[in-house]
Amino acid sequence: MPNDKDLLGVNYATANYQLHRNLLFALAQRLGLLDCFRCNEIIVDIADLSIEHKEAWRSAIDPRVAFFDLENIAFSHVRCNCGAGSRPNRKYATEAGRKTAYSRRTKERWNRHRRDQRHNARSASGRLSASEADHEGSNPSLAAKA
Repeated sequence: MPNDKDLLGVNYATANYQLHRNLLFALAQRLGLLDCFRCNEIIVDIADLSIEHKEAWRSAIDPRVAFFDLENIAFSHVRCNCGAGSRPNRKYATEAGRKTAYSRRTKERWNRHRRDQRHNARSASGRLSASEADHEGSNPSLAAKA
């Protein structure tokens, strides 16, 4: 017996997602809901369809309620929705987290820089130990600096 992928041409989860998306687009079209929330132009292609939260759910008093509130949902073009996102596109959730990571990275870079300077000074003055001299030849990053 053939499996779902052989029957559908894609795995079942992908096919199910496509079916839900096609159904959503067809129903929105029948109900006249395909005016983009952002630019008010008609969404004519299913690939352009995006679900939009009218008010940012992340900054709501109760984000879970705001996320699932159907009155807070509209449709928009993908390009309009992505361009208007209020979600911070940052690696760190808070400014304090960013500063901590920045200070840690800066300290690591400074320590590496100071270590390299000390090594280069000892190398130039001929004060390298035997193990450092052996290590220097096997470390491409140190050899490139020499």
